[in-house]
Amino acid sequence: MTAPLPDTKAPSWEDYLEVFYAPTRVFQRRGTKWGGPLLVLFLASAVVILGTYTLLRPLYDADGQRAMADRLQQMTAEQREQMAQMSGKWAFMAPLAVMVFSVIVPLVLGVVLWLVGKMLGAVQELGAAIMVAVFSYFPRILVWPILALQAAILPEEKLTGFASVSLSPARMVTPTNDNMALVALLARFDIFVLWTTVLLALGLKVTGKVSTQKAVIAGVIMWLLGSLQPLFAYLRG
Repeated sequence: MTAPLPDTKAPSWEDYLEVFYAPTRVFQRRGTKWGGPLLVLFLASAVVILGTYTLLRPLYDADGQRAMADRLQQMTAEQREQMAQMSGKWAFMAPLAVMVFSVIVPLVLGVVLWLVGKMLGAVQELGAAIMVAVFSYFPRILVWPILALQAAILPEEKLTGFASVSLSPARMVTPTNDNMALVALLARFDIFVLWTTVLLALGLKVTGKVSTQKAVIAGVIMWLLGSLQPLFAYLRG
């Protein structure tokens, strides 16, 4: 008598926990369903981003002021005053932009993962690729409390931008307008960026029925594609 197959079904809410320690099971049972997880990702991101805004405000300000430094040198006194008045509004708009990107980026990642998978012979459906990308982005939710904790305990002079508290080699480089490409490239080695990349590769292996070797190649391609802009900027500089 044949033994019954193990039941892979689980309440949907468990997926949002298991993706952190048992992502394979999540990818196996989710199929092409990504709408609900995307909504949960957006709501969870909104809570942590807005909840940590006060502590992270110096980092938003530092990066914003650095980005505007070159433009300010070319402005008149009147234009600088107008820019200063708008800086407060921009500081509040920045976290809202991050919240929007928390929805857009996983969708784009899903389409790119699907295309990369097709190049490697995967049988993955587009919906499955987007589902994998959405769940692969869930570890990023943990970034904000970790950054906020550092912002709360580190001396103010150490808070020179988000790179200064990132979990990457970028935190060892003092950011200036001349080395931002290098900082952005080093930030691609952030623990959470690598975690997301690993989940993308694992999800392609599970839902696209590819070998481990091809999944690793896909992960490397995905990481490199995300690094193209800072890499080209660094080489050009």
